[in-house]
Amino acid sequence: MFEIGDGYAFPTSGGGSINPYFASLEQTPSWRHDGWAVMVIIARGRAFDFLAWYQFLTIDCAAPEKPTAIPMDDSQLWVFRQPGTVTPLHIKRLQLERLSSVPVDSDKLQKSFPYMRPGIVQAVIDLSICDGMKVGPKIPARFIAPPGQTAGPRTRYPTILGLGTILAG
Repeated sequence: MFEIGDGYAFPTSGGGSINPYFASLEQTPSWRHDGWAVMVIIARGRAFDFLAWYQFLTIDCAAPEKPTAIPMDDSQLWVFRQPGTVTPLHIKRLQLERLSSVPVDSDKLQKSFPYMRPGIVQAVIDLSICDGMKVGPKIPARFIAPPGQTAGPRTRYPTILGLGTILAG
């Protein structure tokens, strides 16, 4: 479904994505569209050659306007997210809109996130990507590690500053 480097925009409510387990937004408790976020797929794979998983980055904070392209400025903070699964129905319900694709360099990616592991566990337990599609203000800035630092006891989410850090070329 997703290719490495694909970027997607998605609507947010207070920094949280749509809950794809509800059939419609009308059934989703307290959903109020107030922003947009972007995610970029950085890795993918299969557990047991069957169960697909995807690893991605999100921008750090929701924006008020719908993006027309993947933010490429060097000042954009990107947050490393745990892998997850996704179905075509969830893609539709999450209202993911493909923006474009960027060339991810696997060596640069590994240097930026040396602790990155395959999403085998997430695929086996069917953990949806929607669990990681939260951005600020839903995730307070104090939980986001500064670029170049690994997550620690007080920060949960490692980051990079600008996608250029992991792109080919």
